[in-house]
Amino acid sequence: YVTSSIDQWPEIQQSLPVLTPDHLNVIPDEERELIRAAIINGDLDMIDERISMLAVGFPEIAGRLKELLKSFRLDQLNLLFKINQNS
Repeated sequence: YVTSSIDQWPEIQQSLPVLTPDHLNVIPDEERELIRAAIINGDLDMIDERISMLAVGFPEIAGRLKELLKSFRLDQLNLLFKINQNS
C-alpha cells in the first residue's frame, strides 16, 4: 500500500480540482442518472463508458471522475452522485 501527497504533483492539483455534487449540476439530468445507476450496479465498464461520453462537453469533470474510477474511489463517486449506502 503506497501513499503519497498530492502536493508532490502540483500540476495535477491545479488541473483536477476537488469536485462537489454541485459541480455535477451542469451535466444533463438524464446523463447523471445513467452514471448514478451504473455506480449503484457496480458496473465499472458502464461507468467508464458514460464518463468518457462526458469528456466532449465537460472535459475537466470527466477527467476528474475518470481519475476517481481508475483509482477505485467508488466511495467518492457515491458521495458525488449522492448515493447512500442503502440505495
